[in-house]
Amino acid sequence: MYLRRRLEVLFPPLIAAQRSPWEQGICTQALLECHMLAESIGNSVHAQFGAPFGFVPWLYALAHDAPVRQGPDGRLAVLLNGDGKSDAGVLDPACIGSTLYHLWSVQQKHRLPVANVNTHEFAFPTPRGSASPTLLDSVERMLRYILEECPRAPVTRGAASRDEQLLSHRIDVVEIWSDSVFMLSPFLTPSGEWSHIFDLTSYQFKRKSFWGVGNGWVCCGIIRVLLTTAPLLRKVYHILLRTIRGCLVYILPSHLFRDVLDDPASFEEANLSQMLSYTLYRLLDLHQAYPAFKAVGLSPLTDREREDWEELAQAMQRATEAKTDLWGFVREVCGSPRFNSPGTAAEGQAWAMMMEVARAEYLWHKSQQILTPGTWN
Repeated sequence: MYLRRRLEVLFPPLIAAQRSPWEQGICTQALLECHMLAESIGNSVHAQFGAPFGFVPWLYALAHDAPVRQGPDGRLAVLLNGDGKSDAGVLDPACIGSTLYHLWSVQQKHRLPVANVNTHEFAFPTPRGSASPTLLDSVERMLRYILEECPRAPVTRGAASRDEQLLSHRIDVVEIWSDSVFMLSPFLTPSGEWSHIFDLTSYQFKRKSFWGVGNGWVCCGIIRVLLTTAPLLRKVYHILLRTIRGCLVYILPSHLFRDVLDDPASFEEANLSQMLSYTLYRLLDLHQAYPAFKAVGLSPLTDREREDWEELAQAMQRATEAKTDLWGFVREVCGSPRFNSPGTAAEGQAWAMMMEVARAEYLWHKSQQILTPGTWN
């Protein structure tokens, strides 16, 4: 019942928040994780959710306008009201793509009729005014844009190979952001903490600061796709561990973090704690409950580190729960729209929900591990 109560509190501000395309994407990610938890564990979890938690209708409603606002180049959800100007994001619009793919898979799994703009006898009608004939076409246009047209630049001066180029986070400037690791896919870093913005034209950091939430995007992005990175799994796994350990050095007695991790003058904020709590629960769960992950033979967490990280995940969860007010807003996260002071944000609501879902799934699997003894990796 705890999970249901928390989701019911967090849900209204998440849905009602005014937001940008990438924030719409992270909103759908939160509900997609709720839905996947219910699907994976079954009726015991379904029974915990009352209205308004029929997740698939919400997913469709939230993804509905992304194809309508799809740019001519294929970027989802970027057209603004008025004269057709678009948001400058390149990789942010991809955040909603997995939700569109999931809706298509639901339609295929249940053999529901393919969407047709001329009738209403199918599961997920293609929105009127959509730039693409089906939801699948819309997200595949986004994918083609990323693969073929996205601005990019060499990692180092003089590197000509396409394989040595990084995708830009924006179209108006060629920059790589730490946020991109969640919005798109993991890439390698040589250090523990991640700087925020690197200009691929001048080859200088536009923002070298170890932004807390930027490091959170890295951890969460890697943990979400870790099992799909088979050829690079070992490298990506160790990048994740280095980043987690690099961040935890800066945890405060409150179990929150500074906005800039190593700057004592920067403000204290709650969202990185939510993101790291989510990451730790997911990582512990991979070691605990997924045979395919165990079979890879990655270096195990020590018993001490596993116990410490479980305690830290719980402590960060409690610290951020305490920041939730009676209206359901998680206060004192790095606040939108400028993200330079404490406030509220759609992503703060989304990560609160995803943290709670990750915690619930981890505890569920742990209870089954106790009932049916197994071994930790």
